[in-house]
Amino acid sequence: DDDISSDSEEEEAPKKRKIIAGKKKEASQFDFESDEEEVELQLESVKKKKQKRIPYSEEEKGALLQGVEEFGKGEWRKIRDQYADIFDANKRSTVNLKDLYRTLTK
Repeated sequence: DDDISSDSEEEEAPKKRKIIAGKKKEASQFDFESDEEEVELQLESVKKKKQKRIPYSEEEKGALLQGVEEFGKGEWRKIRDQYADIFDANKRSTVNLKDLYRTLTK
């Protein structure tokens, strides 16, 4: 009886699997509904390019420090609004002012 059970339990050789590497799609292989959609995608990648850094002027630094004295640290919106004529020239945001202040006070 033991001989019969050992015959049915033959060891099978491990099966080899073929791994087929997936190919990356070329841009031309994507299915776009229209040429406009493809052009839009291309324009998005162009828009995401980083803008060139504009160094802060002495006038901007002075206005920021004066604004902090006047309104207090953390009142970036009030400072920006008070000195809008100076900060609007280079499109400075409240975050830009906060970062500049941190840099100036290191």
